[in-house]
Amino acid sequence: MSRVSAPGQAVPHRCPACSATVRATAAARKRKVRCPSCREAVILESLDAPAAESAAPAVEVPLPASADDTTQRIAALEARVAKLEASLAEAIGAAARSGAAKLKWVEEEPAPEFSPARADVLCHNLSAVSAHRITIQSPAGDTLARERARWFKAVFERAHWVVDGPEDTPSEKVARHGLSLATPLPVPAQAAAMFLALRAAGFPLETAFDPDLPGERLIVA
Repeated sequence: MSRVSAPGQAVPHRCPACSATVRATAAARKRKVRCPSCREAVILESLDAPAAESAAPAVEVPLPASADDTTQRIAALEARVAKLEASLAEAIGAAARSGAAKLKWVEEEPAPEFSPARADVLCHNLSAVSAHRITIQSPAGDTLARERARWFKAVFERAHWVVDGPEDTPSEKVARHGLSLATPLPVPAQAAAMFLALRAAGFPLETAFDPDLPGERLIVA
């Protein structure tokens, strides 16, 4: 904390030429005085300015994240993804053990993806899963994706599923073209069985996990 001098009290300054001490009253500020040692003119105001600057509070500038911090964050995200994938793999394994014999697997040279023959295989596989509700979505404004979403809706309904949609999903939320299955956490057994039914029918799909999701969503893009 800086000390305020009384008007008549001598305040020490340092001569910029010879570093000798120059004493002047506070009332003499903004004036020139002579150094008693070298007779150099000393401007009191210029000598006070550095002191004022040194008294200013320091401003803390946040440092950028270090490379070690970034590496740790990436490692934490990778560990989380691995844990989610392990959860899905465990659920799929349980579904496969309980119902693999009921599934039909596509042949080495399968029929086209959206053909009646492929629809029959998928319908058979979905019928082996306890029927429940599914929401189907496609990117807004994507005509081809909407047609494919309607194709999946028809197949699911043939397998006695309750289908909501197709609904629009914002294009910026679609991570890739193709199929994606969004599922809540922990992964329900029926979601894992549906994943297996689609894969057995020859439909590759990605997965997305959302703990706040009320139910499974099939995103067709």
